[in-house]
Amino acid sequence: MRVLAHERWIDIWPLRTWMSLPFGPIKPEHAVARQTIAAAGNVEVPAYLTLIKLGYDVDPVIQGDDELWTAQNAKVRLVGDGPLQLLGLALLYRERGLDLYAGDEDIDAFLARFCS
Repeated sequence: MRVLAHERWIDIWPLRTWMSLPFGPIKPEHAVARQTIAAAGNVEVPAYLTLIKLGYDVDPVIQGDDELWTAQNAKVRLVGDGPLQLLGLALLYRERGLDLYAGDEDIDAFLARFCS
């Protein structure tokens, strides 16, 4: 079912699905809609603000016709195409540390799932 909320169309589960969940009925007023957030220009500033909140210094670096962005703190320097990409790298660093690279088994599993 699609509903209009905060000037956006969002999808929510049908009421009968909510009422038949294994942990018992949920009142419709407690239902939570799943929202979609897409990588687009309107999330670049929120990504920048989140990086600042996480303690990073964020700057664009322009060299000729190329523009890269950096986010850095006392422990790491991240380089990407823009704030959204930097935020992804910041999360990757936070979750995996400097041991962020995948091993051969993980790479093989990824390729088998998405590239076959």
